[in-house]
This record gives sequence, structure tokens and C-alpha cells, in this order.
Amino acid sequence: MDELQADPEGMGGTQAGGQGQRERDAQFWYEDGTVILVAHNVEFRVYKGVLAQHSLFFRDMFSLPQPPNADGEVSCPIVPMSDSPEDVRHVLQACMIPGSPRLTGSELIMRISLFRREEPSFDLISACVRLGHKYHMGQLLGVSIAFLKSYYTTDLDTWQRHWATYDHGKCVQELPVGFTDLHAIGVVNLARLTGETSLLPTAFLQCHVLEDRVFDGFARPDGSHEGLQLADLKRCVKAKGRLAAASVAISVRIYLPSVSEGCTTRDACLAGFQLALALLDWYSDIVTRQDPFRPLLRLYEPPEGLPLCACCVNLAMERGKEAQEEFWKKLPEMFDIRVDGW
Repeated sequence: MDELQADPEGMGGTQAGGQGQRERDAQFWYEDGTVILVAHNVEFRVYKGVLAQHSLFFRDMFSLPQPPNADGEVSCPIVPMSDSPEDVRHVLQACMIPGSPRLTGSELIMRISLFRREEPSFDLISACVRLGHKYHMGQLLGVSIAFLKSYYTTDLDTWQRHWATYDHGKCVQELPVGFTDLHAIGVVNLARLTGETSLLPTAFLQCHVLEDRVFDGFARPDGSHEGLQLADLKRCVKAKGRLAAASVAISVRIYLPSVSEGCTTRDACLAGFQLALALLDWYSDIVTRQDPFRPLLRLYEPPEGLPLCACCVNLAMERGKEAQEEFWKKLPEMFDIRVDGW
């Protein structure tokens, strides 16, 4: 069988088919498959037509005439890949329905199955973005980036809808299912790879909340390390003071000692605002380490017993939201990046 080369960007890496015994993938091996992808020592026997449908790179590769074998028949080509088996498997899972031993290729319905996944994992999205970009798989890349943009948004209200209040009033940011807070590091790298700069501000914002863990990164399923580039680590460090200042400014704006026009307990509410400002000094370390764009009604709810009337509470929340919106517009600048249309 003839070998074709699949390394479009000259990225190198471990070449498939090297040392060690090859093994067939348990999920993607079709006996009537027309091409064998080899990632490290794992073989995936799938269909050229499916790959060509989703990938301009493979479409061009398979358009080249293949030489016949000794029997005069066109052999099943082998395509070595420098990608990990885990990444290749994720992409195949997104592009086709895994086969059953009872089914043949002609009976399988091939389509972008990622569209059917309501809760794709970060590993799946990451593989689809990286390999989708590498092999010019426009539809797969587009839907993966769209999923990331639905969470790593440019809109403040959308960002605040990702928070939830649990027992004891604790406000927690809800991540996409299959994501952890450390995956923000990977989102930064995916944005850098694809040029999708609109993902960067909120991904960096999550990296800020990681504090020292941002330097550690995390391990991919194939054992390789995912970490921020040095320039982006410096951005996180430099932005720390800017975000802390924003958090303090928003907090102070909320509890300015001026009451609502509808206030009927002026003296008590003025004293309440002054007390709240004094209490901020006790909680300054917590305030400066948090996301300054958390929902205000949950983050800045007056402490129990704080003498503020309902009108003054509403005034405080309005002032805080206005301050958040002002700083939200400056979020890319805090990380020394430019995002067109932010």
C-alpha cells in the first residue's frame, strides 16, 4: 500500500508508522474503508469520500491519481499523520458516526456529528479547532469556534449569565460541561492559532482568576503540555493590577455615600453606604482577586443588617452596572491586545 504525507504545515512531530507495533483503532476501523490514517502507531481505516467532504487538504490529496498494485488494482493508501491518536479520534467522532461491526460503509450516515453534541468537551473542541485549522476543515472549524464564542463572549450581559448562585448565596461561574477553569489557557492558544481575537479578553480574564495556577498549564490527553506563551503570561501579570483597580473602582462606585431621590430614610442610608465602604477594606483582598464583571446583584448584595432601603439598593446596583460597562469596554486594553469591534 502506498503512503501519502499529511503534514500540511511542516509541523514535524512524531511520525506515524515508526517504531513499535501498529494497532487498529477499536472505534474507527472499517473493513471496506478506502484510506488508512496512521497517528503514531494507531491505524484508522475510514473513507476518503468523508474526509474529502470535510477537508480541502484531503480533497486535494485524494484527487491525485494512485498507482495500481501488482494485481492492477488501486491499493488502499496509508496516510501518516503527525497528530496524536486522541486528536484524530476526536475529529473522526465529529465528522462521522462511529461504525458498528454489523454495518458497512454504504449503510452509514456521514455528517458533522458535532452539531448534534449539546455539550462537547474541551478536548473535542480543541482537537477540532487545531486539526480543522491544519487540514482546512472549514465547517468543523467554524462550528467549533462558534461554540467557544457562545461562552467566551464580547457581550457583558452574556458573560454575566454564565454565573449561578448556589447554597449560602455563593456565586459560582458555570463553565461549559467538559471544561475546567484551566482550559481558559487552551482557549487563549486556540484563539492565537486561528486569529479569533474576540475570544481573548474573556479567556484572559479567566486566566487572571487562576492566579498562580496560570503558570502551571495542564496536560492534554496525549500527555503533551498546554501552557501560555511567555508573552501571554506577561500579559496576565501586567493585567493583574489593572483588574484589581477596576474591581475596587466598581465597588467604590456602588457604595458612594449619596442616596436615591426616592429614599425616605436618608440618614440611615447614608450611614449604610459609609459602613459598606468601610467593610470593603476588610474584603479588599477578595475583591481584587475576583472577576470584576461578576453579576452585581449577587456579588455586591448588601451584608445582612446593612441599613439601605430598596431604592438605595437599586441605585447602588445601577451605579455598579454602569461602572462595569465602562471597564468592560477597556478589557482588551487591560491585556494589551486589540479586538476590532469590541
